[in-house]
Amino acid sequence: MIKFLKTFYKDILSVLCIVLTGILVLKGFSERVDINLTDDSGYLVLGLRIAEGALAGFGPLYSIMFKVLKQFTNDPIQIYDTAMYLMYLLPPVFAYMFLRTLGLSVVVTLLISVGFMISPNIMSFITWSKISHYTIILVLIWGILSSRLRSTISILFSLLILTFF
Repeated sequence: MIKFLKTFYKDILSVLCIVLTGILVLKGFSERVDINLTDDSGYLVLGLRIAEGALAGFGPLYSIMFKVLKQFTNDPIQIYDTAMYLMYLLPPVFAYMFLRTLGLSVVVTLLISVGFMISPNIMSFITWSKISHYTIILVLIWGILSSRLRSTISILFSLLILTFF
């Protein structure tokens, strides 16, 4: 039990380190970067108009994320910025969790996750579309959950379900 708690505290501290690093990197993001008319602005508009039936097969889960964020604020710019923050912070956090389920050490996993986050080629926080970051998050969540599955059929079925998202 003591060993579990030590590992648990190390993991919590590591995730906090990842989040704090991300917050430091993103400091002043809203002032430095303008909203571009990329796919994300389209997803934002569709997400804010879900109740009007505007979802018609155009990234429904990603658009729903914007609808969920709208529950906290009605300002579209704040919603957009929050989504960009989440799409920058969540992939390294879920990568950390996934790599830990594979049995990698805390230090190695932390270095990989932070390196992944600050890599300009992978996670650049320019306002290009973040749908790929959202997809990475879904795949990592699937990896975390499927690591708990024991049978090949369960893993394949869960992968089939993942393809629908």
